[in-house]
Amino acid sequence: MPYFIKYTLNGRGWSWCYAAGVTRSAGAVVVTQPLVPFGGEAPRVLFNGRLSWADGSGLIQAYPLAPRPWIQAPAEVKLPRSLPEPVRAGGLRAAVAHVLRGSYLARLFASPAVRRAVAEDRLLEEASSWLHQPFFVPADDRWLTAWTSDRPAAARHAAEDADRVVKASGLTGIAAAQRALIRREAHRKLDAAKENFTNAPGLGGEPFLEFTTAAGVVKMGELKSVTYARGEGAEAVCALARNEAALQAVEAALLPGPGGWAERLERLQWQRKIAQWEQVNPRPAIGYVHWVEGLAPEGFVRREGLEAPAGDYARLGLGCLLSTVARDWLADRPLDLPEPL
Repeated sequence: MPYFIKYTLNGRGWSWCYAAGVTRSAGAVVVTQPLVPFGGEAPRVLFNGRLSWADGSGLIQAYPLAPRPWIQAPAEVKLPRSLPEPVRAGGLRAAVAHVLRGSYLARLFASPAVRRAVAEDRLLEEASSWLHQPFFVPADDRWLTAWTSDRPAAARHAAEDADRVVKASGLTGIAAAQRALIRREAHRKLDAAKENFTNAPGLGGEPFLEFTTAAGVVKMGELKSVTYARGEGAEAVCALARNEAALQAVEAALLPGPGGWAERLERLQWQRKIAQWEQVNPRPAIGYVHWVEGLAPEGFVRREGLEAPAGDYARLGLGCLLSTVARDWLADRPLDLPEPL
């Protein structure tokens, strides 16, 4: 029985290929006679070979192919014993076209809607790690307001420092306001004598994560209560509030991730939207494969152009639905569509 294979050798970007069989042997998954995939990874052997994954190395999903009216193609692909010289001269792309033309895989990728869905899934899979990365930037300034009341001199110094940082950054609008909030929150955390946290679903039920920074071990989570230093010996502005390395380290723990502040703050908007969406929807915002026919569940929309039964796409590793938040995130982003044969 022929198979449609969706796989990754490195645990990241998915590729696709058409194969004669899939077996498990000696602790490895073996794909026999794989044809050239659509994706970023070339197969190790093009003809009469196999792809092999040791357990725990790479990921593979195999879907047995059966005739479907929306993919008009023969049930099998015959592997040639050799390639004609003009095809060999054309390189790998010519070999792919020669072998796969007329196969299920070629017919599948002939659909612009399918190619778009594949490109969207690749982009979402690539972004999923940081879209779901924990972040600890407060949604409002209520803790800063309480701190200002308790520690006015320290809060005033933080506000002045935040203004300086924002002016130096060149950020404007919402990004500037968020950048200022993060700097003030870093000051507040360094000034706190003790912070208590609630159990957070986004942290797997744990109350906080610990980060080792230039300011020592810093705990990040959803706050329940805070106490600040009191008494005659308490500094109006703590020494760490003048330590730029310590402040930047706490900021990096508040909003982890690569890139400059403009990029990180743009990501933060979407991290918040994903988190808010998943708080009220039981299904994941990214990577949901719809198997059941009927109306899309709440929070999802049907992908344009994917009109065949939902199970047909799901059995090929493609979801015919997108969450509304994933759709919105994809709206203005360029897509690298696989080329049809």
